[in-house]
Formats: sequence, C-alpha cells, structure tokens
Amino acid sequence: MLKIAAENLAKNGYVPKYSNDELHAMAAAGTLPKDRFLVRFSPSARTPDAPIGHQRPSGRHPLWMSTFDMIERADTDPELIADVFGTKYDPKKEYSLYIIDRGENYLVDGSDTFVPTFENMKSKLKSEFTGDIQPELIDEVMTPEYADEFRVHWDDFNNDLAANGKSWQKSFDEDEAVKYAAIHFSDPKQQEMFIARQKILSEIGAWEIFTGNGLTERYSQKGTAGALEVLEIQHSPESLKTLESQRVVKTLKLKGKC
Repeated sequence: MLKIAAENLAKNGYVPKYSNDELHAMAAAGTLPKDRFLVRFSPSARTPDAPIGHQRPSGRHPLWMSTFDMIERADTDPELIADVFGTKYDPKKEYSLYIIDRGENYLVDGSDTFVPTFENMKSKLKSEFTGDIQPELIDEVMTPEYADEFRVHWDDFNNDLAANGKSWQKSFDEDEAVKYAAIHFSDPKQQEMFIARQKILSEIGAWEIFTGNGLTERYSQKGTAGALEVLEIQHSPESLKTLESQRVVKTLKLKGKC
C-alpha cells in the first residue's frame, strides 16, 4: 500500500484521502474507525528496550496516534507526515513511523483506544484521575472556552519559568504549577482549574494546542484538518523490542531531509 502511495505521491503530489468536511464529520461522531492498523509518528529517540512513547513516573503511558488509513497517502515522507500530524518538522532528525497491528479480532477485543474529543476525554479522565482530580474540574477544563484561556496561561507560565532561570521542563512539575497559580490567580477556582489542566497536560500529553475536536491541524495550513486523532492510555506498556518480536509493531525509520 505504501509503495502504491509513493508512486501516486511522485505523480500527483499529496492528495488527502478525506476532505476537511469529511474529517470533521468523522471526529464529530467520536467513534474509532474500523481500521485494524494504527500509526504513531515521532523522532527516533526511543531505545528498543523502552516503550514506544514516554512513560511518566506515575506509570501512565499515553499514545497519541492515528489510523494507517489517515496517513497512507503521505507514504513515508517524514516532512509530509509531520505536517499532517500538526508537528514542526526538523530535517536534522531521524523519525520513526510505528505501524501497530491491533490484531484480527480488533473489533471485539481491541485495545482501549478512543477519539479524544472533549466529551470522550471527560469520561476517560474521570476514571483515570479518580481521587486525584475532581470530576467537576475535569468538566470545566475540557471545554473549548477554557482551551483558549489555557493557551494564554500556559505561555505565561513558561515565560515566568524562563524569567526565573528555570528550564521549560519544569512546566511539567505540579509544584511549579501550584506556585504560579497562587501568585497569578486571585480566584481559588481559577487556581484549581489551571493546576488540574497542567496535570492533564503532564500526565496525558494533551498540550496547550489540544482543541478537543478529535483532529490534528495541518502544520502548514492552519485551520485545515490533518488526521483523526486516536489516544490510548496504557499503564503496563511493553518495550518496542517485545512488540516487534510479537509482530505487533512494525517500525519504519524515516531519515530527515538535510
């Protein structure tokens, strides 16, 4: 399929399989497509003995993915795939495309994957953070309105860290979020909301650009949908080496275009 895609890409350039309207309709449905194969795209920084993604100290291992069907026409062009996934491309880096086989019975016993719309996230996060984040706070921060607010707060938070000589990685530290909220928000409710949203970002990877509409946004074409998002939150992830030996994952190394 990828060989055919490469031929078509060379002849016609990139032609998305689905229109912007079709992608929005799929995401609005909030249901996972009937696609056996999922894909994850990221820089090749992981070792074979580590999981595919970044496992948090809490044990959580969120995997942000899409379906093979969504990126098939991008072939194995790392710059194009990055663009479709809404990611800035670095030609000096090597990237990996992980093709994940959900198995022949994926419709019956597939993994716990879902389309991360705001509504789906609310449901999942309430079970994921039971006893840690109040359900009503999750409802309040998983909205389009607060998403807009949080983008501004997140920029201010990172600027504040930089102004105090601290690394951007400190933005994942809950204590730093608590300090920032206490100083910059007089309303206790706003403090709680910021701290809750920062924890969701740190633990799940729902960055400040998360729109909650279930779609990526083309990096080169703002406002244009790229691909349907798929999220799985694992807790006991197996290593890449194990997954490859079980023929669950196929890794394609994609060299940068220096």
